[in-house]
Amino acid sequence: MKRTFLFLFLAMTIVFYTPATTYALPNKAAVPEKTEILSKKDMKEMKKAERQEKRAERKQQRKARFLAWMASAGSGDDGIVAAIICFFVGVLGIHRVYLGGKGSLILLYIITAGGIFGLLPLIDFIRLLIGDVGHYTNNDDFLAAFK
Repeated sequence: MKRTFLFLFLAMTIVFYTPATTYALPNKAAVPEKTEILSKKDMKEMKKAERQEKRAERKQQRKARFLAWMASAGSGDDGIVAAIICFFVGVLGIHRVYLGGKGSLILLYIITAGGIFGLLPLIDFIRLLIGDVGHYTNNDDFLAAFK
């Protein structure tokens, strides 16, 4: 009992008789303001919104890179690149889209079993080798090989 009393007396003496500067509160600028505590649901929604923003940003970047790639399709080596594409995957009509045609040309090439059974890609390949690139540049006509 004496030890407990002695311990409490010493503890109270230390607390009450220490200088006040030791326990002074910091200035108001250093005290953080109250922050709102968010629930788990709010945190999930916040993270979901951040992910959606990042996805939208990445989508914009991909779109910008694609448009830059499409703009570079007007360089001087178009005929060579288009002929190579036509040789390997001509039945898909990708060479026509590379030269500025609509994306629907790919669908038409696929529906007609490789551009009327491979006849259009063959004609396209020969014309591209000859150097008639201007005929296909920005031409959306499916049967442009016959004109």
